[in-house]
Amino acid sequence: MVGTLAQLIAMVGYGNQCIENPRSHPNFFKQNSTFQYCNQVFFTAEKRKTFFPSTKITTVAENPLEWYTYLSHEGCQALRLYYEGSESSSNNADYQMAGMVGGGGTWGIETIYPKYSDMWYAGWKVTKEPGGDNRIWSVEYRKVEYKIQLRNLQLELETRRKLLSGTLLAITDFANRIGRENYVSVFLKALETLNDPNPEASFYHPDLLPELVYNLEERQLLFAASRAWVFGGMGSWNDMVMDDGELDKEYQHLSSALYSAINQAIIAALNAR
Repeated sequence: MVGTLAQLIAMVGYGNQCIENPRSHPNFFKQNSTFQYCNQVFFTAEKRKTFFPSTKITTVAENPLEWYTYLSHEGCQALRLYYEGSESSSNNADYQMAGMVGGGGTWGIETIYPKYSDMWYAGWKVTKEPGGDNRIWSVEYRKVEYKIQLRNLQLELETRRKLLSGTLLAITDFANRIGRENYVSVFLKALETLNDPNPEASFYHPDLLPELVYNLEERQLLFAASRAWVFGGMGSWNDMVMDDGELDKEYQHLSSALYSAINQAIIAALNAR
C-alpha cells in the first residue's frame, strides 16, 4: 500500500475517536508508523477577509491532534474516507496510474457536520534532505470543498468481502498461469488474512487502525485489502504487458477488478465506524 493512502486511513480511523475525546490517542502523531517519514503535517483552509471577496489560505492546525480539536470545536461529528475514480480522457486506467503522484483516482477525508460536509485533500512535498531519520516529507491537508452535500460513503461489508475474495482467487490463478510466483504469494497472503484471527500481524503498518475499535471482520477486510495492494511504479504488477493479446485483456480486466475490489473493501471496513 502506498504511504499516502495508509496515512489517510490512519487519520480517519484514529480521528473518529479523537474528535469525541481529544485525549484518546495523545501519541498518535508522534508514534504512528504512517508519519515515520514526515517532518510536518499541517492543515489549511481559506479565510475570507472582512468586507472583501478575496480569500487567503491560513493554517488552522499544526498537527493532526490540533486538527481533531479544531474539528471538534467546529461541530464535526465524524470523519469518512472518500474515493472518487478518475474521469481522465487518457488511455490509462486508474489501476495503471495508482503508483504515480496524483494518479489512480482521488482520495480525501470528508468531515461530516449535521447538515453538510467539507472535503480535505493531502499534498505531499519533499522539504528536507535525506538524513538520519528520513523525515523528508511535509504534508499539507487543505480544505478544498466547503459545505457540500453529505456523501458519507457506506458500503456493505459482507458484499465487499465476497468481492475481494473472489477477485483474489481469480487473479491468483492468473498469476500462477503466467509464472508470477512472487505475486501468487502476495495474493494468497491477502486471502489468508480474510480469515486470520490477528490480521494486522507482520503488516508494514500494524498500527493502521486504533486498538479495540474495529471488530475482527472489519480488520480482516481492511488488512486483506491492504496486503493485496500491488499497484506501484516501474516493475510493479500494474507495469506489466502481456505478449499474448488474450492474456493481456485478461490481465487488464483482472487488474482493474482487483483495484476496484481493494478500494471498496478499504472504504467498507474503515467507514463502518
